[in-house]
Amino acid sequence: MANEQNLNTPFSPSEAREQGAKGGVKSGEVRRLKAFMKAFAEMVLQMPVHQPSRFSQFMDLMGIKKTEQTYAMVVVVKLVIRAADGAPEDYDRLMQLLGDDAKQQKEAVEALLKEKSQSTSPENLGK
Repeated sequence: MANEQNLNTPFSPSEAREQGAKGGVKSGEVRRLKAFMKAFAEMVLQMPVHQPSRFSQFMDLMGIKKTEQTYAMVVVVKLVIRAADGAPEDYDRLMQLLGDDAKQQKEAVEALLKEKSQSTSPENLGK
């Protein structure tokens, strides 16, 4: 419970101004850092893949030439593989990446899965 000893005393107008200025400077630093990190991530994702992995092998099977493979493609392939293996969070991320049309696709897939699970239930196998 709050009492007089726990309450901070309010700043004087000049102290409040100083604290506000410090907060504004720090906010600008954080905003610039986030912008740099975003630009760096975009640059790295567009770089060609130099180290073969099972994901680049999958892209080879899809007909994507090694010289055209990027890390962004590797990320998408990994999402697809994990979603296909049954990871719902990766499926959701993939649908989010695809945009609004993906919601309809997700609902259709869920309906198909529900229908399939009902048709393979023990009660329906004898029919």
